[in-house]
Amino acid sequence: MNSLPAIEYLDWDSRFFNQKIGKIIQTQINVRDADFIIAKKQKEGYSLIYISTKSITHEAHKLIEEHQGILADHKVTYQKNLNVAQPKETDKNIQPYNGHLSDELLQLALLSGHSSRFKKDPRLNQKFDELYQNWIQKSIDRSLADITAVYKQNDEIQGFITIKKQNDYTQIGLIAVAPKAQGENIGAKLIAFAEKWTQVNSYKQLKVVTQEDNLQACRFYSKTGFIPETTELIYHL
Repeated sequence: MNSLPAIEYLDWDSRFFNQKIGKIIQTQINVRDADFIIAKKQKEGYSLIYISTKSITHEAHKLIEEHQGILADHKVTYQKNLNVAQPKETDKNIQPYNGHLSDELLQLALLSGHSSRFKKDPRLNQKFDELYQNWIQKSIDRSLADITAVYKQNDEIQGFITIKKQNDYTQIGLIAVAPKAQGENIGAKLIAFAEKWTQVNSYKQLKVVTQEDNLQACRFYSKTGFIPETTELIYHL
């Protein structure tokens, strides 16, 4: 059996979903590991465990399913290396957003999470709208992002992006383009803005996370120069 870490209690998630929630991260999971996690979950009184792993055996997958667990996400992290000395020019229609949370920005935030594991899991999706409203509000307030920028044309927000500084890279949190503005290259312009913001702040790498089954997003990030860095399976047990 692999040496399994303790279940980490998630205070915010537990309060938000009103149930005891924890997570466990393990590089590889076999059937004995899965059995151990299930027993530990029951013993410690968790309602939900997020299990994150890079690989899992078929037997372990089936055991988790037998205990009402689901494979909620096949998470892909994309990364792009940047030349700090040569920041790109960005579209003048993209500006930092410092206003109140408008309905059009909220709708874009909800759109950005259409493939989220919290939307796909039928036991959690009743809180999806509130979760993403919380996320975009805290991004505007700069507690979950360092900048929120919008693409605005004819006094209408047609796209947006949030970016946060990490230790040695910046990360896109939320990004979306309004359905009626699709095909106008706004997504690529928002990425270019994120790249310049990253470079101006002296970072050399930009990252973004999406879902493997969100084929449109995967194609978009590949087209704009990102390459897959890591993949991860996330179960909700």
